[in-house]
Amino acid sequence: MITNENKKRILEAIATNRTNYPSDAKHAASLGISTSVYSAIKNGQTDKALSEANWITIARRLGVNLRGGIEWKPARTATFDYITKQLDDQSQYQTVYAKELGSAAAPTAGLHFTPELMDTIRAKGVNITEVTLHVGLGTFRPVQEDEISDHKMHSEWYSVSEETANLLKNALDYSAATGGLFDMTVAPLVSLWGITTDSPRVPSRSEIDALLPLVGSDHVHLDGQTVTLDAGCAVDLGGIAKGYASDRVAQVLGQYAVTGAAVSLGGNVYVCGQKPDGTAWSVAVQDPKKTDAYAMTLDLTDVFAVTSGGYQRYFTDADGTVYQHILDPRTGYPAQTDLLSVTVIGQNGTMADAYSTALYVMGEQAACDFWRHSGGAFDLVLITADGRVLYTPGLADSISQKGADYDFQEVSA
Repeated sequence: MITNENKKRILEAIATNRTNYPSDAKHAASLGISTSVYSAIKNGQTDKALSEANWITIARRLGVNLRGGIEWKPARTATFDYITKQLDDQSQYQTVYAKELGSAAAPTAGLHFTPELMDTIRAKGVNITEVTLHVGLGTFRPVQEDEISDHKMHSEWYSVSEETANLLKNALDYSAATGGLFDMTVAPLVSLWGITTDSPRVPSRSEIDALLPLVGSDHVHLDGQTVTLDAGCAVDLGGIAKGYASDRVAQVLGQYAVTGAAVSLGGNVYVCGQKPDGTAWSVAVQDPKKTDAYAMTLDLTDVFAVTSGGYQRYFTDADGTVYQHILDPRTGYPAQTDLLSVTVIGQNGTMADAYSTALYVMGEQAACDFWRHSGGAFDLVLITADGRVLYTPGLADSISQKGADYDFQEVSA
């Protein structure tokens, strides 16, 4: 365990290091802890806020040498008959990003990471999300049974950060709101199709049918920061992560009292305040039929605008059939829809991201009905396959340019 003397040294290092960051939030992120834990440290509540693993992680990030200053105690946990020895050095398998002391194994590559390398990765704009997998010891146990089904495996679960838990909760909420048409558990199907990889292919009906039972948010069990997935399931947060990131960007801009900014995350746009000349920001909606043209332009401020469409990522099979990347969770195939693109505009980037995907899968009529039942929670632009641009009444005064190739129609309330 960490001695009181070493805890004092770590706290002194934290205080010294604080001057390198513009805010407590940024300093907390650099230490790998939440802002609530950081506040507890400032208030002297370290024993309640920090685990042994937290102390070690912070010490490593700040370069505090703990060698010889840690008192190791053997864990009083159940020991399975094939585990015959307690590690003399409990940190032997600890990576620099490990949070819980006592890892029984670690990917070899992970042991080469250093605090300096992690900082370099962050400096390149990589967002690092921490997930703790509590691996069952059965993972390491040799199979001795004649029937593989008789081999006993112990349960496993994940512990994630508070922020990741919030992201997962949002994904579950929007899945419920859209009747499962936004669903992060399509991950096995996404991998099967490989549309966003260099080797996409059309899987067989039997392959798709084998994976469809794994799709559905009821396979994801979230209890606080503990996540359990049913066997064979996986999650893909690609349909919501950029929206969530744009919400975080908006928070940061607000913290620094930025009066005007436009941020593009590739299909996800956030605009706040006004341009330097005092006018609203011009946000263009891509023409799905022409990569170098816009279907319309909107003058917007203080909103998120997210567009989804099948024209962005796709592949063409040998017979000329085009398969786009947005899958229908109900069928396992790319969505068959009468829409070319959906743009959702609202006050929440995460919502706009999730809804743009789901409404694209729904198709024109269901998407319009969904908007009507939302009570005006967002605005909507639909570009249909038959050459129409449908927009909700809240955008009527914001349209500054209309593409000549489309028939513009206002959606009835």
